[in-house]
Amino acid sequence: MQATITTIIIFLLVGIGHAPAQSYSDQYSQKRTLFQVYAGGGISTFAIGEAELIYDDFVDFAQSNGVPLETQRKYPANLNLNAGVLIHLIPQVLFGVEYSWMKTRALSLYEDQFGTLDVTSRFSLHTMQITMRWEKDSPNPIKPTFGFDTGMAMARANFVQDIQFDQTIGVPNNNLIIDVSNLWLTFAPFGGIKRYFSRYFLELRAGYRFAKVPSMEGSVTENDALIGRGVLRNEDREDISFDYSGIFTNVNIGIRLGSH
Repeated sequence: MQATITTIIIFLLVGIGHAPAQSYSDQYSQKRTLFQVYAGGGISTFAIGEAELIYDDFVDFAQSNGVPLETQRKYPANLNLNAGVLIHLIPQVLFGVEYSWMKTRALSLYEDQFGTLDVTSRFSLHTMQITMRWEKDSPNPIKPTFGFDTGMAMARANFVQDIQFDQTIGVPNNNLIIDVSNLWLTFAPFGGIKRYFSRYFLELRAGYRFAKVPSMEGSVTENDALIGRGVLRNEDREDISFDYSGIFTNVNIGIRLGSH
């Protein structure tokens, strides 16, 4: 299935013969569009960094108390979504704004006839950013593109330890939640290729996102009762950083509007 999707994308980028190129070339010679509106999605990886130790501590605590807790997933590459608007400053340069969203999670679950122990962590990044792109000014419908995104991101992280066992076995039930967030700057250089089809276009791009948040602030609750609020720190009273940096890929579909 993955090979089939890749083949279709390559087929669209390259096209059949010279008919699409001639159609785009005819329009190119008459006018250039002013705006581009696009949306798409792809895959992002996450560095996580020292924040991973918080999750490991939850799992180690369960295992040290005799619970054979196993990790089903641990912050894998996951879905990202994005949408934006671009305007031509000059024929080779586009400037615009973009919104992007991405997430990942870790999950460990133990279950037997007496109950369950669930350790879950979720990371998400919501970013509103400025995007600047360069693409070759030519009648060729296939254009290399390079650029960068930079903006403010709302980083969120959540850790949950939920213990629910039959009380006849003497294990106290408990629900512990750490919920933190922070606004921070991001920067993401990228490169790609864009294929025009008259008014529409398909874009493939890949890059690296720099988004290391030095500290996160929020709350700790236990069994629905607030037990603490503030900056999340380790045992040495040092702020714990959360690293959302990673490689990303996108497939965008867009439309060209207006002319000049």
